Amino acid sequence: MADSFPQNPFKPGAGRPPAHMGRRPEVERPLLEVLTGLRTGEADNQLVYLYGPRGNGKTVLLGWLREQANRQGGGSIAFVRLIPEDLESPEQLCRRVVGALRRTPGILDHLSVDLETGIPGLFKVKLGGRDDPILGLSDWLDRDRHPVLFAVDEAHEADPASLGRFLNAVQRAGEHRPVCAVLAGTPGLQDALSAGKASFWTRGRSLAVGLLSESEAWAVLARPFIDAGFGGDDDAGAELARAADDYPFFLQLYGAEAWDVVRTSGSRRLLTDHVPDVIRATSAVRRQYYAQRYDEFLRVGALPLAKDVASAFQRSAAPMTNAEINRLLARHAGNPAELRSLLNAGGYVWRDDDDRWTPGIPSLMDYVLEETAPEPDRREPAP
Repeated sequence: MADSFPQNPFKPGAGRPPAHMGRRPEVERPLLEVLTGLRTGEADNQLVYLYGPRGNGKTVLLGWLREQANRQGGGSIAFVRLIPEDLESPEQLCRRVVGALRRTPGILDHLSVDLETGIPGLFKVKLGGRDDPILGLSDWLDRDRHPVLFAVDEAHEADPASLGRFLNAVQRAGEHRPVCAVLAGTPGLQDALSAGKASFWTRGRSLAVGLLSESEAWAVLARPFIDAGFGGDDDAGAELARAADDYPFFLQLYGAEAWDVVRTSGSRRLLTDHVPDVIRATSAVRRQYYAQRYDEFLRVGALPLAKDVASAFQRSAAPMTNAEINRLLARHAGNPAELRSLLNAGGYVWRDDDDRWTPGIPSLMDYVLEETAPEPDRREPAP
């Protein structure tokens, strides 16, 4: 029976859309509006940025957006997928753009393309005695009317100057054609945008990508089993979702292990009896993940701050306001704004679209408190 079991549909850490990624209407709806605006030529938002802690599914959302762009309208939108290094290399940026244009019917029919030298007039624009590939990109976009959607993953890692030039080019091109850039990154993306001096980034639309709702977290775990024709206990999916903190990366991790546990058990059902085995089998991966984040704080001397923040959230069990987080940061040496950026950069604690500060992964804070707890006093009691 195990040999005929379907392929495992869960993809922990892969960045590709899993069997069920969990619905986020508050994020998906605005992204679909971007596609509609590009097709009609009435794109209002030339910049949208997805921000949230690592592992919450931002890369998956970019993949979903690409699928939607291809599915709706017969591929009329050129979807250009980029990483930070692409913005720094004229040759690589050229290859990315040309590749996307070649996959989009009708756009390159009238262009003669040489990948070795680039598109004539696209990347070789002189500015102050040097080549500026970003201005060249803007210049070309001004001449062609096809809609283009740039998707930049891990945008918080981009060189701020390159990112700023790129976004300014998108803004200028948007005066003449339907074009949009969707950036995805950690909450530290805002710092990179500010440092890059893009003239219009504050007018872009921000979309917070946090933990899934309880119902969607359950669906991420349970739906693949149901869709495969297998039964299961609703309580099993709910129990695993709670153990995963409704955190997409852990949901995929638990789902992949649960699939294998069900396969080897021969039951073809996800049962509550399987839950302890799944948690036990994935505990080492989870602790390794926590340890990496813990070491990041340790290297920069921020472990006392991380512990203090975790203790505060443990006591309140509720989001913090700006005033509350600032009072907490003021108890530690250093500039409060810099300390807040340190916590915010990777999403240990982050501010969502409702202006509330919340933990990125609640169980990571539990790990920090556990690892920083004082050693038990093992001295012999006095006689």
